[in-house]
Amino acid sequence: MSTLKCKGSFEFTIFEATKLVGDVYSPPFATSNEMFWQLVFNPSTPDHPQFCSLGLRAIPNPEEENTTGIWKNRDMYFATIFLKDPKTQKKIDIGRAELNGFSATRRGFGWKDFCHNSELPAHGELVFGVEFENADIGLVAHSVTLPGRSLPKDLVDAWGDQLNNPDTADAQFNVNGRTIYANSGILCRRSDYFNTMFNGAWSETKAKKTPNRQMFTRHVRDMSEFSLGNVSIEKTTGSVAA
Repeated sequence: MSTLKCKGSFEFTIFEATKLVGDVYSPPFATSNEMFWQLVFNPSTPDHPQFCSLGLRAIPNPEEENTTGIWKNRDMYFATIFLKDPKTQKKIDIGRAELNGFSATRRGFGWKDFCHNSELPAHGELVFGVEFENADIGLVAHSVTLPGRSLPKDLVDAWGDQLNNPDTADAQFNVNGRTIYANSGILCRRSDYFNTMFNGAWSETKAKKTPNRQMFTRHVRDMSEFSLGNVSIEKTTGSVAA
């Protein structure tokens, strides 16, 4: 797969930022298929109560999770983290760093005294973000195939009945307090994401044997139960839930 070097920017808006207490985490975001990040903001830290903190942390993928050395795939990046007033689009402060030396013991960088609290917008809205330099954009070639003969509806419905059925499933997903059952063999054959999940070295993987089969349990934190449910339906039946 060929790639292009580019700049990539991610921004997130916080409401009533000055009233918040403790760390505020952005949703996870990615600069490639296997490279996830997260921003962390705190309006007031114990060591520097008059200052707000801002940092960028790496979310390790399965390969990095099992590596004791440096995560070298992240060394190619430069990053600028910033705070911005969303109404004026003016940056309040910035911090730039070369992203090298990330590992299991050093998962991020940032400043506890990023900027003084008095510099935050009085109206309460605040944007925190990051701009990556030398980020890779992948140029993926998609094969064009003619649509084949559609499957009969009763066959699709019957196959779909096997989804979320604990009596026939061998995979259990725990997502935000909800449980979704599926067939790991079907998901692995139809999705690289699920194939990596079941066959990779995920630290939160547990397997328990039932009288007739082995049940794999996954604690999923990188998508909601709605998203995971829809993906499971699509990969199992080939159709999308309405």
